[in-house]
Amino acid sequence: TPLWGYGKLIERYKVLEIVTMILMYPSTVILYLTYYPKSIGRQAVYILLWAAIYTVIELISYLTNQFNYYHGWNIWYSILFNLGMFPLLALHYKKPLAVWPISAALCFLVLWWFRIPLAR
Repeated sequence: TPLWGYGKLIERYKVLEIVTMILMYPSTVILYLTYYPKSIGRQAVYILLWAAIYTVIELISYLTNQFNYYHGWNIWYSILFNLGMFPLLALHYKKPLAVWPISAALCFLVLWWFRIPLAR
C-alpha cells in the first residue's frame, strides 16, 4: 500500500483521480513557479503560503474521508513533505540535475523510515 491514497469517492470515479493528477498538480506547480519571488525573504513566505494551501486542501480531504493515510503517515509528515517539496521544485526549475540526488536520497529515507515493502 502507498503512504496515502484518495477516499472512496475519488477511487470509485477514477476520472477524478486522473483529473487531479493531470490537471491540478501540474497547473498549481506552473502557477507556483511563474510567480516565484527573487528575494530570499519573500521566497520563504511564498513557500510557507503554498505549503499551507496544499496542507489545508489535504486536511479538508482527510476530514471529509476523501483522503487516507497508511504506514504511519499523517498530516504532520505531509506538512514536512510540502515544506520540502516547494523549495525543491524551485531548485529543480533552475538546476534540475542538482535535485535528482537529493530526491533519490529522500525517497530512500522515506522507504526506510516507513518500512515500505518494495515487493508484494
